[in-house]
Amino acid sequence: MIQSRCSSSIHRKILRLVFLAVILVLKKTSAFGPVSHTTFARVAFGRAAVQRRASTAVEDIPTDLEALGWQPFFADQLPLLDVPPGSDSDVTPVRITEIRVGEIYVAGSDMNTVLPSTNKHRSSPAIAVGDWLLVDKSLRRTHLLRRKSFLKRMAPGRGEHRRTQPLAANLDTAFVVSSCNQDFNVARLERYVAMALEAHVEPIIVLTKRDLCEMDEDDDEDGGAWLLDYYHTQASAITGVASVISLDARSDAPAALLSPWLRPGRTVALLGSSGVGKSTLLNSLYGAKIADTAEIHVDSGQGRHTTTRRKMYFLPAGGLVVDTPGLRELRLVDAGEGVKEVFGDLLDLAAQCRFADCTHRVEPGCRILEGLESGEVDGERLKRWEKLLEEEREEEKRMERSKGKG
Repeated sequence: MIQSRCSSSIHRKILRLVFLAVILVLKKTSAFGPVSHTTFARVAFGRAAVQRRASTAVEDIPTDLEALGWQPFFADQLPLLDVPPGSDSDVTPVRITEIRVGEIYVAGSDMNTVLPSTNKHRSSPAIAVGDWLLVDKSLRRTHLLRRKSFLKRMAPGRGEHRRTQPLAANLDTAFVVSSCNQDFNVARLERYVAMALEAHVEPIIVLTKRDLCEMDEDDDEDGGAWLLDYYHTQASAITGVASVISLDARSDAPAALLSPWLRPGRTVALLGSSGVGKSTLLNSLYGAKIADTAEIHVDSGQGRHTTTRRKMYFLPAGGLVVDTPGLRELRLVDAGEGVKEVFGDLLDLAAQCRFADCTHRVEPGCRILEGLESGEVDGERLKRWEKLLEEEREEEKRMERSKGKG
């Protein structure tokens, strides 16, 4: 018994020494600097370890660039870049599918791997899920390709040194998701739609949990149709350019209803607050459970935070979906044109005011005030527009102060 224990102890010590020796060798030879224990595990245990940590174990990740969303917009940039010696054959495009602390998950032509995150300086460009990178044969990042679209917000907080937070890049469509319950919020939807329009991303408003309305069918002679119609009307009034689709995310209907925007190689982001059914919708589109879900709070209709990071999923039919965590705060940044598109009717009226600098408070000949009196202008919507304009002015002042200090 004693001899067995000693032998086991000696074996453990030998394994530890081998482990440390391999780490020392990797530290000396790695092009990326110090190697973490997780990196060592990938080297020691091979591709299987990487696959277990990759974006999800049940997915078939495409290895064809077009299937990953590669478009002429990106290909046209390659001849203009100062690529390393050896011509284009020395670099290859990869797309970011997930970002974790210290790690960047990417997929490319016959490639599905993890890169170390080396951009630790504040001056380095922030990367986002959906970005296209060029990497060399040693998997070093050489270029961040110019984006076709880019969703961003102002990071939460009220300090002078807040930074812009990237949400997702190179999207074709944004599914702005809201539920048909007491958590439905027009002001929140307006912000998401304005952000998408600013980025030249097509916004589609997806109303989930329509089954909650249908559950009221026995309560009155009109059933729950009037309630569903109310949510539709409110969402449709936000802007004339965003389609509104209602569905039950737990059913088989979403795949058919949303198929026009989920074609092979097209990238869609799921945006919305916690609990609106984004992950449930993703599971329905995929045809299997690949994202965790949680029940909402019954009293408030608000959801629980289940998605903790932005992550790209690959649908069996070919579409790419970026699931995003619910945002408790969405403060827009550089979204002036998007706000104009959402509130274009108020801008048209304001242009008809007698005075060019009209504040829409007490001035004679103010078309906004006249619209309020006649019912042409909704007072609550006007307040939401003015709040966004005020936030934009505050941001401009903050940027000017930052430049002055710089």
